[in-house]
Amino acid sequence: MSAASAPISYAYHIAIGHPSQARLLLLPGESGWRLPAFSEGARHFWQEIGHVNWWLRERLGAPATTLRCLAIAYTPAAELVSKVYAAVLRDPAWPPPPGARWASREELAGLPLEVEGHRAPIGDWFAWYAGGSHSETPLDPGKSESVAEEVADIVVYCLSLSDRLDLDLSEAVRSKIANVLCGGDVEPGSEVDEDWLLGLERAAFMELLATEKTQARVEHMLKTGKPLRN
Repeated sequence: MSAASAPISYAYHIAIGHPSQARLLLLPGESGWRLPAFSEGARHFWQEIGHVNWWLRERLGAPATTLRCLAIAYTPAAELVSKVYAAVLRDPAWPPPPGARWASREELAGLPLEVEGHRAPIGDWFAWYAGGSHSETPLDPGKSESVAEEVADIVVYCLSLSDRLDLDLSEAVRSKIANVLCGGDVEPGSEVDEDWLLGLERAAFMELLATEKTQARVEHMLKTGKPLRN
């Protein structure tokens, strides 16, 4: 009889950016500097960030918001799934833990990291986040036309389908947006936090992504850079 497989554990490493400087929070580790991190046995899809925001708030005491997943790695020998998330601190006055430092991209190049495999995703974080350039980088002109065609196809398809089914598309869009902005199906006067609203946004997005045609179009665009008319 073969030995039972060890349960998979999950490690979450968080690249926390300074709100006003192009710097990343690093903590001292046993063999080098490391990202703030925690482990748990529960599985979460990479799109889920509620548990990450909770740890930042309740365990690290940091008023930060998780932005996206930067990298995922699996170590078979250790049955370990490691994920790196990007987050941004909301309050520049927040005091980091003792021994921590805010490192720039240049400083990071000369620092030993406890997990050397994090250099690539950290580099991606700096390229995407530093100086706010992530919100100012224009779309590659070579792909603008393809993206525009894909968006136009989706809009035309939705309009045609709505007409055939006698649906009020404008009302449906207003209802979807209102559901997210108003906190979803809750009692009037209820207070909801940021995680709740993010969950509603993800649910609305995943509802669209769950359709076979949407998945086929996304996959085709990623592979070829061209729209799929299905």
